[in-house]
Amino acid sequence: MQSTSQKRDNGNDGVHSAVEFVLNRLKSQPEVAIVAGSGLSEPLTNIITISDHIPYKDIPEFPLPTVVGHKGALIIGTIDGHSVVLFSGRKHLYEGASLEQVVFSALLVSELNIPRLILTNAAGGLNPEFNVGDLMLISEAVNLMFRPFIFSDIHLSERLLRLDASNVFSKLWRERVNALAEKKGIHLRNGVYVATTGPSYETPAEVRFLRICGGDAIGMSTLPEAYVAAALGVEVLGISFITNLLAEIPLKKTSHEEVIQASASAGPQLAKLIRVIINEM
Repeated sequence: MQSTSQKRDNGNDGVHSAVEFVLNRLKSQPEVAIVAGSGLSEPLTNIITISDHIPYKDIPEFPLPTVVGHKGALIIGTIDGHSVVLFSGRKHLYEGASLEQVVFSALLVSELNIPRLILTNAAGGLNPEFNVGDLMLISEAVNLMFRPFIFSDIHLSERLLRLDASNVFSKLWRERVNALAEKKGIHLRNGVYVATTGPSYETPAEVRFLRICGGDAIGMSTLPEAYVAAALGVEVLGISFITNLLAEIPLKKTSHEEVIQASASAGPQLAKLIRVIINEM
């Protein structure tokens, strides 16, 4: 493992205390890190043989989520013998968090030399062919967060400026996952994820606009973490779980409770896909 002092030369001093803390709790080098989106922590935790459970509040500097459905703990363990860490919940921009806080987990993954990161999220379906419960592999993203991913860490900012945004979500990994899903009979969509700051849900006019923009699903997370991780050399995979459908003429009002309920009911399908991915990496 590359030493922490060497990694700090890359300009990520802000997570130093958290890195040292987590390193002391790891029993082996993780092969992959996973971030659980809204309501997805429990089904993903269920497939992990847990060796350690660390509340975020115990990890130095770790930002604490305040949104229902984000438990706020780092799970260390294995999935079928493969060493993993699961971030059970995340911090969002709409919580009043800084960009540095939102991408804290991605910085930590890089500093811990974890080569792969799977980002999951609960998302609204923009594509009229999608159904509630669908899993969508993120092929590309549209950034409507209206916030430049620029940091006080000049080294990170320079890497982001040089980043090939068309391959933030690893094309090679996506190709492998699509092939695996077909082989295992797992229904998997592919599409464009639209990232907004939230926290309000979309109006009918916005739904029309976002469809014209080419969006297939929309959410309020994932993109900052993906950009930072990819810029730091981590291979990134993004998976959206479609929890609700957005229509130009809405039949009912979307609520966060609806999103959480949908995630809980169909989360096992996501867990099944994650297990297949990890076993075939």
